[in-house]
Amino acid sequence: MIYIEQAKNFFVETINRFSHSDFVKKVFGTIVTKFFLIGLGLLVSVVISRILGPVGRGEYALALTVGAIGIQLLNFGLPASNIYYVAKDRTLLSTLVSNSIVVSFIFATVLVCICWGVFLICPAVAPISGILLLLSLIYVPLGLAYSLLQNLLLGIQEVRRYNLLEIAAKILGAGLLVLLIVVKIVNVETVFTTSIIVLCAGTAWILWWLKSHFDIIYSPSWVLFRQNLSYGIKPYVASLFALISTRADLILINSFRGPEFVGYYSIASTIADLPSMVIVTIGSILFPKLSFKDDVMEKLRATKQTAIYSCIIMTMIIIALELIGRYLITGLYGKAFLPAVPILQWLLLGLIPLPFTNAYAQLLAAEGNSFYYPVAWAVALMAKVLISYYLLASGALEYLGLGNFVVYVIVLVVTIKALEVKRGVTTRNG
Repeated sequence: MIYIEQAKNFFVETINRFSHSDFVKKVFGTIVTKFFLIGLGLLVSVVISRILGPVGRGEYALALTVGAIGIQLLNFGLPASNIYYVAKDRTLLSTLVSNSIVVSFIFATVLVCICWGVFLICPAVAPISGILLLLSLIYVPLGLAYSLLQNLLLGIQEVRRYNLLEIAAKILGAGLLVLLIVVKIVNVETVFTTSIIVLCAGTAWILWWLKSHFDIIYSPSWVLFRQNLSYGIKPYVASLFALISTRADLILINSFRGPEFVGYYSIASTIADLPSMVIVTIGSILFPKLSFKDDVMEKLRATKQTAIYSCIIMTMIIIALELIGRYLITGLYGKAFLPAVPILQWLLLGLIPLPFTNAYAQLLAAEGNSFYYPVAWAVALMAKVLISYYLLASGALEYLGLGNFVVYVIVLVVTIKALEVKRGVTTRNG
């Protein structure tokens, strides 16, 4: 009876603590939003996949990959540093907005034009071709602006606005897709164009709303930009390696098996992104919270709790998807995408270490980052490419999720080691 009473009291205290926690409320609200977006995103994904087929779906995924890698290459760690600096000093918001606009619409646009020229001269190095390649390059500066400005919303703790933006963007994208179907001009290029329109609308909305938070639009600041680079360069390198690590499989699959198998893998990874999206969302809210705190032990406690609860949430989602994955793919996308089922099962297993990797990465970033973090992702990327290359050469496409498991474990171990080193240095200096 004593143990039952203690368990009951613990449960009641936990519920009470959670119900009064602003962080938990923001996480819960964001997760609810994400699940709505996931459902709508799956619906859009189903429509796109059924209309375009495995080959068209593969080309669409490759175009998104080119755009995503371009955005990551040109952001220089500014998304993370925007959150970090505006969370500590909101008076910097106007200057950070100006800097973000300059980086996105001037600097990034110039580099994208140079890249387009290179692809025209050497078309063999381009992963895709024609109008789709041009659209994927146009996507880069727009996506960069959207990312930088959206992170400023998180930095000033406007999580509700952030969630509303996500919902509105997804609904707009779905509406545009319906319009394409009605007018019967659905192909890879037109579907991808809807993503560009959504980015334009979303960026304009964020700029309009952020303007209400400051009276004067300050000029871009080179001094602040250099500070941002100084902070952001380590997470930039790490994020670049992380993105290449997650996207390298698509490029390798295209080289070994062609766009049809890229289509199978993209469907599996779309569904496997559901639990990882929840974990990344929790981390994005945890980061400004940790950046605001000064007490090291309080930061560590919040990180551990977040990692544990994230792991519980993700495990439940993974188990559910493992059980219904086959029926989900064949029921939604059709039997043409049946080869995606075993790929999905292994991709889900590869996510197991992610909650702890993500939570401790946010803690390391909040404490000023470390040289070890980008090194960890560089090592993890090499391991991932080698594993993926071996599996694809052996014809074992379905086991690619093993590479993700190895990546997350390597990064987690090095991140914890980096935190121990930073704590040791801080203690000696103190």
